[in-house]
Amino acid sequence: MSRKVLILHPKSRGFSALRHQSLCRLFSNTNIEHKSIELQPDQRYNDQTQALIYAQSKASDAVITIGPYLPAIFTPFVHPQAPLWLDWPSDPLADGHARRFAAREDTESLSQNATFSILESVHLGLKRADKVGVISERARWSLLGQLLVMQTPINNPNERIAVTPVCFDFPTKPLIAREHKKNEPLNIALCGSYNSWLWDTEMMNGLDLFLKTSPQSTVLLMGGSAQEHYDAGWIRAQQWSERTPQARIVGWCSEDQFEDLLSICDVGIWLDRPGIEPLLGSRTRALLFAWTGLQIIGTPSCELTESLERNDTMLAAYTASDLQAALIAIQSKENTKLVQEQRYLKLSSYAPEHIFKPLLKWLEHPQRLPSLLPKQMHEQSDIIQKLSQELKKIHTSPTWKIGSKLHRILRRISNI
Repeated sequence: MSRKVLILHPKSRGFSALRHQSLCRLFSNTNIEHKSIELQPDQRYNDQTQALIYAQSKASDAVITIGPYLPAIFTPFVHPQAPLWLDWPSDPLADGHARRFAAREDTESLSQNATFSILESVHLGLKRADKVGVISERARWSLLGQLLVMQTPINNPNERIAVTPVCFDFPTKPLIAREHKKNEPLNIALCGSYNSWLWDTEMMNGLDLFLKTSPQSTVLLMGGSAQEHYDAGWIRAQQWSERTPQARIVGWCSEDQFEDLLSICDVGIWLDRPGIEPLLGSRTRALLFAWTGLQIIGTPSCELTESLERNDTMLAAYTASDLQAALIAIQSKENTKLVQEQRYLKLSSYAPEHIFKPLLKWLEHPQRLPSLLPKQMHEQSDIIQKLSQELKKIHTSPTWKIGSKLHRILRRISNI
């Protein structure tokens, strides 16, 4: 049976954009009809956006959100009878903790408005969702506790949760990295968002240590600040680059430029700041490095990276000295095309068709569960839709058109 699916996703770079692309490609390959609405924070109180979500969701068999913050806040405007799958790739409460934890290293603090936004997204999203896709088994247990606190109306809240990890699927060509010979200088890649759980200060300290032993090596800083989340890490990275001759700031760039830059790199790195998010979350950048053929150094904090370390797909680093040692070890290794292909094949189980199996199964018979949101919220979305339709009738009526023409004529006369 064919399904019509509406996707709500934020206008952003990084994980949410990749997730959206993977899902759309999968739906196209499986002949699932889908439409997307791109959301921005300033649209929350926009009547047209609210009405569009309501109308499109009413005409759909199911609605899917992508991303933990913004789409969740828009869920009250989804038609009350539309089954909703909430993609919950990062626990907003864990994200909030990471921001508070990171604030100890800089002057950026988590404002009361930001804290309220985090709690609100959790409240609205989870109380409206019929099914929630989380990024890891650990995240499942964390979410289960939150659902129990919310007193979900079904007997087993665990039935509302599915695990849908990061996809091994990227817009760049696979296995584009150059071959690295033993003891050659390294081209080191930093990619993605410099978010609050990326331990940028410790990572730069480790790079400083390594560059002293290998001054011919270089560092490319790609990506940038995490929009609507955290800026201090990217600011520090740029400051470090300015005082480090071997470093080059790239920032966010086009896919073609990104591909060209990755093709000259040898290794991708990151360090996790200790905290809750690294335990519950995942690391898209680890899969990106494997996808392009780079050797990988990072902190094995989450389920994904623990698995990568166990099967020798990456080297572990927790501190600056660990990073220095790992880079020295990587420099002494060959990274041939055969090695790159072997690393790539180990991750085939993370392809979208495998990762999104729970979602595809749910879409066969999407079920609307009793909503935990106040009845007034659903009534409000109905009222907004009716008002929008009435306004549309007024704006397209002959009287309105004639009145608009007269108004423009009078304005011209008054300006003479």
